[in-house]
Amino acid sequence: DRFGVTPQPHLLASKWGFGHLDKAGASKIVFTNGMNDGWSAGGVTQSLSPTLIAVNIPDGAHHSDLSHSMPGPMDTADVIEARKRVKGILGGWLAETLQ
Repeated sequence: DRFGVTPQPHLLASKWGFGHLDKAGASKIVFTNGMNDGWSAGGVTQSLSPTLIAVNIPDGAHHSDLSHSMPGPMDTADVIEARKRVKGILGGWLAETLQ
């Protein structure tokens, strides 16, 4: 109200077609979301298909999965688990590609 705007948390996802990525031919995307962050409201927080996967980090922020040292000294158990899950997903996709 102070800035005279109405929040539209789903506008970009809608505008960019994130709700229809599977129909647009997109495949093999992992969306990570730090749920302890306001940015998650505009993120893809539910998997759209078996290969358009949302990985939510309950105790993470929008940058939590981008640490340069893994595991980082500030990583929560959720961040460490999310990285393991993403690594497993990507490893499986790479293995499929190499077959």
